[in-house]
Amino acid sequence: MADPSELIRRFNLLLKGHTSIYEAESARLTNVVKGILPRFLKVRNEWAEAQRKTAEDFNLLEIMGLDCNEVCHSRLLAWLLDRRIEIGTHAQGNLGFRLFLEEIAGELQTSSRKCVLAYADEPEYWVRREYSGDESRIDLEIAARGQFLIHVENKIHASEAGEATDQAQTDREARDLETRRIELAVPKSNCHGIFLTLNWGKATNNRFRSIGWVRIANVLERFALEAEPAEVTVFARHYARAVRKLGVLDRAEVEAENADL
Repeated sequence: MADPSELIRRFNLLLKGHTSIYEAESARLTNVVKGILPRFLKVRNEWAEAQRKTAEDFNLLEIMGLDCNEVCHSRLLAWLLDRRIEIGTHAQGNLGFRLFLEEIAGELQTSSRKCVLAYADEPEYWVRREYSGDESRIDLEIAARGQFLIHVENKIHASEAGEATDQAQTDREARDLETRRIELAVPKSNCHGIFLTLNWGKATNNRFRSIGWVRIANVLERFALEAEPAEVTVFARHYARAVRKLGVLDRAEVEAENADL
C-alpha cells in the first residue's frame, strides 16, 4: 500500500493537463482526499486484519472466473438436484431436489403443494442438461415418466432470445414442453416451466414461471445446513454466496443503466 502523501501526489499529477474546470478544483479535491484517505486506510487495514482469520470474501467460483458462466450454473444446479451418486456426487440423494421443491412449490401451478413436494420421492426421476426439443434446447430437465416434468430456462446476464422471426424463446420452449409432456405421459397439472433469472425477469410465455436466483441461494444455504459431508457443506455455502453477490451486482448495473436513461 502506497504512502498517503504519495497517493495525493499521484492524484495531483492526474489532474494536471485536464480541463480548466478540473484544474480549478484540484486544491479542493486534494483537501477532500487528504481528509478521507487516512480514515479509509485505517478502516481498510482493520478489515484486512480481521479477514486474516476468516477470509469471508473468499469464493472459489469467483477465483476461477465461473461466477457469471451460465453453463457452469446449469451444471451446478443439476449437481444439486440429481439424486444419483454417479452424478450428484454430494451423495445426499434427493435432499437438494426436496429443498428446491419446498422453496418454489408456491410458484408451480399444480392441484396441491403436497403433490409438488412428492416429486422428490419418485425413485426414478432424472436430471438432464441441454435437452433438445424440436424447436429449442432447454438448459435443465427434471422429470419422471408418467409423474412430472420440469423444464428450467437458466439466465444469468442474458435476456430472453428471439430469432429473426421475432419469435420468443420461451414460446418455442413451451411448445417443446408440451410435446415432451405427451411423450412422457405426464398429467398437465404436473408439467412446469421455470424461467430462472438474477433479476426475476418475466418470460414472454406464461407457461414459464419467473423464479429469482436468490431462491436457489436459499436452497443452497439450507442444503449446507442439512448435508453431512463437510466439503459439500463448504461448497454449497460458497455457491450460495456467489449467487447472492451476482444478484447484488446485477441490481446495481440495472440501476445504473436506468439512471443514464
